[in-house]
Amino acid sequence: MQVLERIGPQRLLSRFAGLGLAVDPDRPPGLSLALGGTAASLVELTALYAALADKGQYKPLSFSPDAPIPSSQKMLSRAAAWYVDDILRTRPPRSGVVSKGIRGRKIRYKTGTSYGYRDAWALGYTPDHTVGIWIGRPDWGYGKETTGANSAVPVLFRVFAALNTIQELQRNQGENKRVTNRIPAEVLTVRHNQLPRHLQWFSRTAGTGQEASKPRIYFPVDGSTMQLDKDPLLALKSQGGIPPFHWLVNGRPLGREHKEAITSYTPQGPGLTQITLVDSRGKRDTVSVWLAEEARL
Repeated sequence: MQVLERIGPQRLLSRFAGLGLAVDPDRPPGLSLALGGTAASLVELTALYAALADKGQYKPLSFSPDAPIPSSQKMLSRAAAWYVDDILRTRPPRSGVVSKGIRGRKIRYKTGTSYGYRDAWALGYTPDHTVGIWIGRPDWGYGKETTGANSAVPVLFRVFAALNTIQELQRNQGENKRVTNRIPAEVLTVRHNQLPRHLQWFSRTAGTGQEASKPRIYFPVDGSTMQLDKDPLLALKSQGGIPPFHWLVNGRPLGREHKEAITSYTPQGPGLTQITLVDSRGKRDTVSVWLAEEARL
């Protein structure tokens, strides 16, 4: 979210359009793009994840072995693709969904669930295969507790097992390890405190001689709709400002002061909610969100 705010949503949308992905020119892009707030097909998402497996090189999918091989385009730099791959590589497999003999840590994957449980996504890749799973209703109706994690991920791992991907990785473990973990020369692999000071924080100005920025709430997004599900807690996240912080919901403080810029609270029910953050200097930010009841069938 912070990176997208810095580079601008239109720049990201233009990159998608340059790759040939369908974008809506009449719909102005916003920061919700960082949370998946745009339309994308299963074919498009699978091709994007295949680009991560191919060191940032994007190719449209082909649906016939006789089709000409499409030319590749640079989607990400090799370093950026490596950083994303390294993040997904260290993600532990979900409990209860990894079949016996499948080494889940070898599969880089991510999940997604759209509003109202309409879409449940799981996309993953290995050096040999990229798999995309979508579960939903053909009429785009509301689902019932169908999430990417509990519905699409088990199918994803079963597909990888059927492709014998894991067996291939075990047979060629040394070769694949060299390919997937080869670190580009421009990548920094040092501890946080060993980074140059200006790279240790994305948006803080400490140590630069500049005044600290005002606090800004980046989740939930101002004007968004949040669904109240079985998890009673709603996360509140911000950046900037000087601690300690005070959070207020509809004008009422959330307990005592907070040392961190991230907290959570239990909403009292659906409706329009105003969330305010105040730092130690009295500088503040306010967002308004609509809390909606859980969709029921």
